[in-house]
Amino acid sequence: MSEPEIFDLALGAEVRAARIEAALDADPRLGQQWRAEVGIAEAVCSVGLEDVRISAPGLLQRIVRNRIGELDTSAAENALAILRFIRSPFSGQGGGAGCMERVMRFCPSPGSGEAPWPGPEELAGVFEHCRGRAPILEALRASGTFGLMTERRSPVAERLVFMAAEHLSRSKSAQAVGPRRDDPLRGLGGRYDASWIIPPALSLIADGFRIWSPVGHARALIEGIDRQLGREIGRIGTVRRWVSEADRVSQARHGRSRIHDAVRAFTIEPLMSIPQLAERIAVTERGALNLMLAMREQGLVVELTRRRSSRYWATPALASMLVDADPGAVDTGGRRRSAPASRVGDRPDERGGIKPGGPVDLKRAHPPRALKAEAEESMSRAMESFDRALDEADAILSRIHMKTKPQDR
Repeated sequence: MSEPEIFDLALGAEVRAARIEAALDADPRLGQQWRAEVGIAEAVCSVGLEDVRISAPGLLQRIVRNRIGELDTSAAENALAILRFIRSPFSGQGGGAGCMERVMRFCPSPGSGEAPWPGPEELAGVFEHCRGRAPILEALRASGTFGLMTERRSPVAERLVFMAAEHLSRSKSAQAVGPRRDDPLRGLGGRYDASWIIPPALSLIADGFRIWSPVGHARALIEGIDRQLGREIGRIGTVRRWVSEADRVSQARHGRSRIHDAVRAFTIEPLMSIPQLAERIAVTERGALNLMLAMREQGLVVELTRRRSSRYWATPALASMLVDADPGAVDTGGRRRSAPASRVGDRPDERGGIKPGGPVDLKRAHPPRALKAEAEESMSRAMESFDRALDEADAILSRIHMKTKPQDR
């Protein structure tokens, strides 16, 4: 029996993504809470794959404490930069070109004697095919094209292009593209002005480990995306229950109780310490601790760390995702394992294993590779495959349109 075509594989993933998209569109509060949690896990996982090998909770503690040593500074800054981008891929001015200016900050500069990278306007052409027909395929195509144009120097930048392209495809299909509002990052929280559904870094480690390569490993990526979407469908139910329980707890408390404010703070920033909560809602640290304990009794938060000097609390869904978001917890056989608490500098090699090393800078982590001859041939094959799949999507949509058109007259 022959293997299914990319379109057939993507169709199942698109159906799962559409279920999630419909649930989030129907309940904006659910959408905000889900993306707030997935966004943090995606940023941490992306940095863990490309930058330093450190446990997800360990990296988050360094970010929220804002007391990071020199060894981890680049990791924390990169995680925050990724998080800012995925919260609003097209924020600011410039449309696609402005988006590409932000993406290119994650790409290394060309070496001496090498041709400069294409400018933002030219790179923005990768979004040309994002028309809402098949968002996953359109995002893979955009990411693959960007990777070829930048010689595969930065997988993390390619993943950001994937999320921006998927956001654009879903926004256009919903006719929701509009001016983007600026909302400076406040801790790890803030408003999400985004329509993406798929976290690509998390999809790489869904039930195993995959190399990020939309051109050479599109089939494996789509399989990983499908598995991750299956997990997120389950998490949507968990987040919905959290929102409902948060409403119930808030409404049940009267008088001078500040638990309503504490719960609301966790809908904006789903990971906080006691001092942070105290600052957010203007109470004493003792009062914040009592509120945390009250919310823990109601199942609204869990304690992420149990250190007396630094206790961090997260929503249950985010806490569970941080386990999945840690690439070090997956071995090459696809089994979960315990990651070293502070092993820094390992990164995936080309065979899918873990290559030990020292601290890695995102912008220099991937030196030039001998890919040009192979890339041109494989890119041509991949683009033909993507275009065939998108043409098939067009044909299906056209048939649906023709069937429904007489009823509209």
